[in-house]
Amino acid sequence: MNYKCPHCSENVTCRWWRKNILKVVLIFLSSVLFIFYLVIIQHTNSLDYTYLKSLNYIGYPNNPASRAFPSKIPKDAQEMNFNYMPPLGQGGQVFYLTYTTTIEDIDIKKRWLSKNTSFVGSVSENEPEKTGIYNGYLTYFENNSGKTPDDIQLYLVYSKPYKSGNWNHGEVGFVAVSELQQQLLFYFENW
Repeated sequence: MNYKCPHCSENVTCRWWRKNILKVVLIFLSSVLFIFYLVIIQHTNSLDYTYLKSLNYIGYPNNPASRAFPSKIPKDAQEMNFNYMPPLGQGGQVFYLTYTTTIEDIDIKKRWLSKNTSFVGSVSENEPEKTGIYNGYLTYFENNSGKTPDDIQLYLVYSKPYKSGNWNHGEVGFVAVSELQQQLLFYFENW
């Protein structure tokens, strides 16, 4: 290719292209693959698939702290929100699911939780140093007013501090229920 090169101003075959053709091709292919990922793959992942993948990351159903999570997002769930935060660096692993549902569904969940959890009580009865459930976890219940409902019932599924009585590190799984807001919160943390 003989032309005036914009990089070296020579009127000969460009040395810049010869040196950097591999870089140019790799950047182009990387861009094409990235666009393919954004357009095709991201849109094929359904919400259910992403939820199940997140459950897998926390060891569901073999991890005792995760056993109360639903195996899939209930069809009647409304105002649903879930988030998975992976353990990066020295950070902890957090996964929660919250949604509103019918009173009938809440009653069914409460009966199961009453039989299969170690602590059942209100927020005022909760002793964080024993259960590992701190009030900050309940902010997922806050509605537009920024207030947490008064009727929250806690169901401790599993808790294990790193050292007995020391919640600097540990693992906790619990479910919180508000009949007033018809809302459930499933929470898992390992830090």
